[in-house]
Parts: sequence; structure tokens; C-alpha cells
Amino acid sequence: MKVKQSAFIMLLFSILIFACACSKKQTRIQSNANVNIEKLTWNDNVEKYEMDTIKYLYKKSSDGKYVWITKVEVSDKYTSNQLKFPEKINESILVCVGFDSDNRGENTSDVAYNVFGDSIMDGDDFQYSKTVNKIHSVVLPDSVCSIEDNAFAGLYSLRKINCPRELKKIGAGAFELCSGLTKFNIEKNVSEIGLGAFGNCEKLSKIHVSADNDKYCEQGGLVIDKKQKQAVFAIPGRERIMILNGFESFRKGCFATCRVKEIDLKSDNVVFSKKGNYIYRKDKKALAVGVVNGNTAVIPEGIEELNQDSVLIGQNISKVTMPSSLKCLRGAWLDMGNMDDCVFEFKSTNPPKIAAPSKDTSMVPVGQKIYVPRKSIKLYKKWLKQNGEKSGVINYK
Repeated sequence: MKVKQSAFIMLLFSILIFACACSKKQTRIQSNANVNIEKLTWNDNVEKYEMDTIKYLYKKSSDGKYVWITKVEVSDKYTSNQLKFPEKINESILVCVGFDSDNRGENTSDVAYNVFGDSIMDGDDFQYSKTVNKIHSVVLPDSVCSIEDNAFAGLYSLRKINCPRELKKIGAGAFELCSGLTKFNIEKNVSEIGLGAFGNCEKLSKIHVSADNDKYCEQGGLVIDKKQKQAVFAIPGRERIMILNGFESFRKGCFATCRVKEIDLKSDNVVFSKKGNYIYRKDKKALAVGVVNGNTAVIPEGIEELNQDSVLIGQNISKVTMPSSLKCLRGAWLDMGNMDDCVFEFKSTNPPKIAAPSKDTSMVPVGQKIYVPRKSIKLYKKWLKQNGEKSGVINYK
């Protein structure tokens, strides 16, 4: 009887120890959930930590509780294809990974860097280190709350990286040009995704968003901001997307560097309509997005407005044909695609109205050929002059 009692007591004791260990681990994880990266202040002093022939340059928060790794130096002696970031450095918890854009030094205002020190010039011209050939897999601890702008940009050998459980922010261009990446999971705490976070990730065709995420979801190849009711970005490796109900607009840059060749629209959509490969808003009859598979964009009849939110997806667009139904050009509509050398054909006998003029960009084609109905040449010349353009070449058709 005493033996059974002793065994029972030992079992209870073991269960208690296990429960305490789990509780401590859970407490440790949960204690990091309320960290507000934006409100943390960081020491200016950059320290070094070395592990497995890898040097981590880091800063500590003012209270010493947290660490921000600003640069990783991978030695030539490092033979593994996997890079595993430490969860702690000298008992301080890692919460932030990426170059510190506030401390670039002099004369580098136009230069950004990834976490390996590779510079990014003019947006996508990288000066690569040997690291990009070496690292195929990155493991981040669940404590990481922020992946900073351009943190892993240009790491074209990267095939796999985890999304930390506590991650809140994925910075602008964080994974730009990670051309080997095929899938990514967005965990429940992610509440900020910067512009071009996955730009030019041409093989990235699968993004899974946690069903517990309050802000984002994935629908038909688009990542949607549920609170803003806005499509944030098209999954770059997808050639076909489906527009469902649940959002009302597309964020600027939503389709940048994507490979979309076909857009489908669910028939019961309450916001958008479709003509061919062009999607437009029902209420304003304004072009939302169009896919151009050749060199000529023929905007369908019935569309009445082009604006700063309109997008044309396509490479080498050399001509844009405007429908006779076009009534209004609003805001920076010329930014809807790469159209610097385009020829424009206007079918309407009356020039469209210019609304909400942009101070930073021209509201009419500059120095480009414009075709208009023969009887409307004088009207269009006057229209161009009124909007500050005198070099446009007008022809009739």
C-alpha cells in the first residue's frame, strides 16, 4: 500500500513540475504579446554577439529587456544552409530584425539595406554579398514582433522562412526579390504589411492567413485587409485571381510586380463588374484594374472614369485606347501603369473632364502622340493647353 502511495505521489509531483514548466513557457511567450515596437526606445550603442561563426550586430531597448538585430555577418566558414536567429542575447529577448533606417550615416539617404548589409539602389538594384547564395532557410524565434523594411530583400536563394507567432509587422519590401520563396504563412497577430513586402517573389503562389487573424484574410489570390475593406496585394506567383465580396478597393501597388494574366469576378459581387479582363466599380463606373496581355490596352465601353486608383497590369504597354464613354480623368490617373512611351487614342468627341488635379504629376499625356476624332482636334488641343501641356502631338483617326 505504501509503495502505491509513493508511486502516486511521485506521479503527482511529476505532473506538477511539468505543468509549472509549461506555465512558465506560456508566460514567457505571452509576456511578449503586448510589446509595442513603435513605443520602444533603443540605445544608440551597437553591440556584437557571435554564435556558430555568425556575428549579430544588435541594439538593446532602453530598459534592457529587448533586442533588435540590425545586421548579420555570415562567415565564410559557416557551412549550413539554414540561419537560425537567437531568441535571446544575454537574457534580452529578440523582438526586431532588420536594418536600422534611422542610423544610415552620412550621404546614404537614398540607400536602404537588408539585414545582411546588402545595399538596395534605385529600388531593385542590389549589391549582393555572398550570403544570398548560401542561405536557403531562415528560422526566426516566436518572440520576433517586427520584420523591418527590406530585412530579407534580395535573398534569392531563400526557400523557406517561418512567420513568428508574435509577429505584428512585415515591413515594406521585407521579402522583395526572394525569388525562391514558394509559400508563406501569415500568423494571427500580423496587423501591418508594408508596400511591396513580397514584391518580385515570382514563385510565391501560396500564402496562408491564419483564420484567427483579425485584420487580414486571403481570398482568391488576394490578401485582404478586412478592417479597411481593401485588397492589400496580389500573391505575386499567381497568374489567375478571383475577386469575391468582402472588399471595396485595391491598395496602391496591390498588383505591382505580380504575374496575373487573368481576373475572374464572382457573379454576385456587389461592388465590381467585369468586361473582358477589366474590372470597374459599379457606382462610379471607374476602372479598378485591367489585365493587358498584349501591347495595347483597350479600355471597354461603359467605363466613365480613370483615377489614381486605376491599375493596368501588363508589360510593354505601347498603346491605350480610351472608350467614347470616358467622361473624367481624376487625380494621378497616368500612374495606372508604365505608360511613359505610350500612344493614347481618345474615341470621345469631347475631351474628358479633369477632376482633382494632382500638383506632382501631369493630368494629361506629356510629349506623347494622341489620336482623337478628326472633328475634335481643336477641342483636344485647347484641352491640352488648358492643362499645361503644349508638346503633345495630336493626330486624327
